[in-house]
Amino acid sequence: MVGVQLGRLNDGERWARHAKLALDGLGLNVDLGAAIWSDSGDEQGEALIQTLPSAPSSAHPLVVSTLTNLGNLRHLAGDYGEAKMLHDRALSLQEEMFGADHPNLAGTLQVIGNDLFAQGNTEEATALFSRVLELRERWLGPDHPDVAKAHINVGIAYGEAQDSANALKHLELARKTLENAFGPASPALQAVLQNLGAVHSDLGDYPKAREMLERALVLHEATMGLDHPQLPGLLINLGNVELRVGDYAKARLFYQRALSVAENLGDPQHAEVATALKALAEVHCSLGEYAQAKTLAERAIAIDEHVRGVGHVDTMPIVFTLGRALHGLGDVRAATKQQERVLAILEASLGPIDARVGLPVLELAKLRLDENKVGEALGLARRAVQIFSQAAKPSEFLPGARFTLARALWESPAGDRVEAKRLAEQAADALAERADKREHEAVLAWLAAHR
Repeated sequence: MVGVQLGRLNDGERWARHAKLALDGLGLNVDLGAAIWSDSGDEQGEALIQTLPSAPSSAHPLVVSTLTNLGNLRHLAGDYGEAKMLHDRALSLQEEMFGADHPNLAGTLQVIGNDLFAQGNTEEATALFSRVLELRERWLGPDHPDVAKAHINVGIAYGEAQDSANALKHLELARKTLENAFGPASPALQAVLQNLGAVHSDLGDYPKAREMLERALVLHEATMGLDHPQLPGLLINLGNVELRVGDYAKARLFYQRALSVAENLGDPQHAEVATALKALAEVHCSLGEYAQAKTLAERAIAIDEHVRGVGHVDTMPIVFTLGRALHGLGDVRAATKQQERVLAILEASLGPIDARVGLPVLELAKLRLDENKVGEALGLARRAVQIFSQAAKPSEFLPGARFTLARALWESPAGDRVEAKRLAEQAADALAERADKREHEAVLAWLAAHR
């Protein structure tokens, strides 16, 4: 899913100005401004926060405004825990002033939901976004554009939780409301169309996903131009659709354009640069262009580690891609090292049965087979099949896991070759429906050679 971001970096100056105006109104002479972004910004920001309880009234609306804007600044800086603490304080003061069901609480509930969402706490974020929706519907009516925006955020949260049906319901309600309010060509539709594209892609309806995303792209280019910071994400989503239908050349064109726009933003460490590099590395890997994939993956990892630090769980997907590239280049030892690192970090963060853990397990099974370590490969392949079989929704990786288990069973001295053929046939049947026929053809070729 594609989330609606809380704000862009240039929002920082606006929020800093708002915070300064609020402080002036309280008679607090504090030098805020650019200090928020300086090396000593954390210390100065903390000193500022400590002055707030001694303000003329701790429940003064301007104190709430200051806490909210400071929280927004901390969110932009990536300190989501501190942001939530500040926003929670603002909410407590608002509830003291207005009660728990006043519409003035909706904005603060929204930013707390954003903090939780950024921390990966989707369940609590969904509950807060739903509370915002309830408040806005009650006070504004179901057809107000602000209610549509609340539907979008609820839909995004459901999509992140893999609940595509509820995501689609809320996003469609938002789309209809915004189209009725502003017309089908309004820029206000861009976010909902982009997120609808992501949901339809999750549901496997790629023509509908492409339709939604292409509409969003037309609106974006017409209103924001060809070099806006949000454009790379939209181009990457379009590339993802083409990747899913097997059109790797078209996917690569979208990813290359996304990278070009991101690099022109002026910051070589920008998150969108890393995202585009990751997408390009993946498509080169899928095309068997492993040297290019390795170079791109290493660039993306360097940016991620600069921004997040070494060993962050969100960096592991591109480390996984690097491992695949190394495997494709024949460097089994280096590939194994990367996949074992991915597995250890994902297990520690997500637990042993999360579907994302299954990917390095499966790749390690393939590597063990290449090393002729059949016993180890058999155990890993069984584990991968079990993980993908227990996933909340059918996993696209289950057929590949079954085929790897079939290969391990066939090669094992004590293996059940009847079961191996059955698993390979199951994999072939599942893969036959996919647009990209290469994996299906590989399984059929194996079956033909192992009668």
